[in-house]
Amino acid sequence: MVNKYESLTKYIDVFSDEDNADNSEIEFINDIMKFVDDNPDMELNNYYSILEENRLRWDKRSMENADVTDASEELVMALIVGAFRAADKSDASIFSVFNMATIIKWLDRLDEIDK
Repeated sequence: MVNKYESLTKYIDVFSDEDNADNSEIEFINDIMKFVDDNPDMELNNYYSILEENRLRWDKRSMENADVTDASEELVMALIVGAFRAADKSDASIFSVFNMATIIKWLDRLDEIDK
C-alpha cells in the first residue's frame, strides 16, 4: 500500500543532507505541485485561507513557529504549499526562504499521519 504522502516524505532523508537538498529542490517542488493537482479535494490552492483558519499568517515567522504536533494534513500541506509560493514569489530557493529543519518537521508530521 502506498502512503498518501510518500511522494513528499521521501525527501526527509534527502533534506537531512544539505548537499542533496539543493540538488533535489526542483524535484520536490514538482512533487508538491503534482500532489496539489492530484488532490483537488484538499483545496490546497487556498493555502492562505487554511493558514488563516488555523490562526497563522502567511509569513516566515508564523509558519516556522507553527506547532504541527497534532496538525491536520490540510494544515501541514498548506504550510508546505505556502512555503513554496513564498519562495516562488521572491524568485528564491525554498531553503533560502524557510529553514530546512522546518520543512523536515512538516514532512515528519505528514509521515506520522501516513502511519
